Amino acid sequence: MGDRNYSGTPWRWTRASGYRDMPSNLHDHVYSFYANTNGCFIDWNPQEKRTVNSGDYAQAYDTNFGRRIDAIAPNC
Repeated sequence: MGDRNYSGTPWRWTRASGYRDMPSNLHDHVYSFYANTNGCFIDWNPQEKRTVNSGDYAQAYDTNFGRRIDAIAPNC
């Protein structure tokens, strides 16, 4: 996460981490991701949640929900 095509500094989250606000450098700035586990991307204003499944990925997520992600949680 951080730059398109997985070229940014990675940030790793696990389901065992529970709910986490996105780090300040990624808050509303997730440009790409690859999910190794299931989770939930969250935007708080307006509230919207997106289920993420293991194996999901996006090379250019800033054209989608990546400009709105505030947090991640184990379940939506």
